[in-house]
Amino acid sequence: MLKQVVVFGNKTSEDIIGNMIEDNLPVEVTKVGSEKARQIIGETESAIREQTEEELLPYIGKVDAIVLCEPEMTLSSIQFLKDKYPEQEFVGYGQNLSRVIKQEHTVRILLPHTVRRMSRYQKMKSECFGVEISEGEYDFEEIPGPSFTERFLEGFVNGLIIIYTPALICLEDQLKERTKWRATVVDMCGSLFRETCKALKFRGIDGGLSRDLKG
Repeated sequence: MLKQVVVFGNKTSEDIIGNMIEDNLPVEVTKVGSEKARQIIGETESAIREQTEEELLPYIGKVDAIVLCEPEMTLSSIQFLKDKYPEQEFVGYGQNLSRVIKQEHTVRILLPHTVRRMSRYQKMKSECFGVEISEGEYDFEEIPGPSFTERFLEGFVNGLIIIYTPALICLEDQLKERTKWRATVVDMCGSLFRETCKALKFRGIDGGLSRDLKG
């Protein structure tokens, strides 16, 4: 019997992450959330936490792993959920951001406006001593295009670019083309996939995908 994985996020994030997991692992993926998740991620941290728990309650204790697709949910809710439901495996997009940042000297992060204000995000930044970190903020109501990319890259010289929201993974190739050799552009899907493998206890799977994902 296939292991069961629930992914929770808005439509774009659910499709990117849900398809990545289902295409690379012997699991059955259930996507929940979509429009409801979109409403949740615009709330305060406490509201995101409460509503995320409420939406996931029907699945807690009944599936092998629950994946939070949005960084807002990961930063505000994942530790709370792990502490409250220790028998349930939870994985979240952006969970290992500080580990990725610490490997670099100069980092620019493309992230939602709400994430930049979150206490967990600020704590991870403060732990990265000696790293020059700048941000480009994204409002989830905004439709990204060429002008958005230009604005995000303004003042950028070289270093690591982190796409810290699945909603903007569509810009990855565009950013690589614009920055050429000056930047390494990554999203957090590789890290999420490795954590999902670990949560599902798949032996011999180290998080390698059929495509080259970093982060």
